[in-house]
This record gives sequence, C-alpha cells and structure tokens, in this order.
Amino acid sequence: MVKTSLRALRRAKLRRAADLRLPPRLSDVLGRLRPEEAGRFNREMVAALSAAEQTNDLRALRDVIEAWYRTVLVTADNAFAGNMSAAVKGRPRKGESVQDLRRRYGI
Repeated sequence: MVKTSLRALRRAKLRRAADLRLPPRLSDVLGRLRPEEAGRFNREMVAALSAAEQTNDLRALRDVIEAWYRTVLVTADNAFAGNMSAAVKGRPRKGESVQDLRRRYGI
C-alpha cells in the first residue's frame, strides 16, 4: 500500500473540478461576504481562474475558495468585531518600547 502525504496531495495538480473538494455549505458561507469583501473575492477568483487556465491546474482556484471560506467563518463570528477592536487598542503606540508594553499590561 502506498502512503501519500497530505502535503503531496496539496501540491498535486488538480485537473478536474470534482477534485476541488469544496467545503460544505460553500455558497451559504460565501453569501455572507460584505460588499467590499465580495469585490476582492471576485477579483481573486478571476485571477485564479486565469492562472488555472494557463497552467491547467485548479489549485489556485481551490486556494482562493478555501481562504475566503475560512475568512468568512471567522469574521461571521459575533465576537469578531469586539476581538478586533481589542487587538487594535492593544497595539504598541508609536515609540513605545517592550518595557513600556510590559508596564502597561502589568507583565
């Protein structure tokens, strides 16, 4: 029996649409894209389709779909906006040193 690594499978050319193995509920999830995200998604899909046509390989298309699928799942979470705000507030201020950050966070 031949073992094939996951990495090798991801590198293998994809020549048939059936080999894309799209995530479940793809259209439902991608339907949640905000208008500005939908524009970027469409541009990336067109570029991926062009690359697929030139290389006879659907990996670029699969990678765009998978990345956006994951992005939508994360950003659709109700806690996402609050978590992003907290992350932005926690960024170092201009000129702030590591020691300043440690003092600010009590570390």
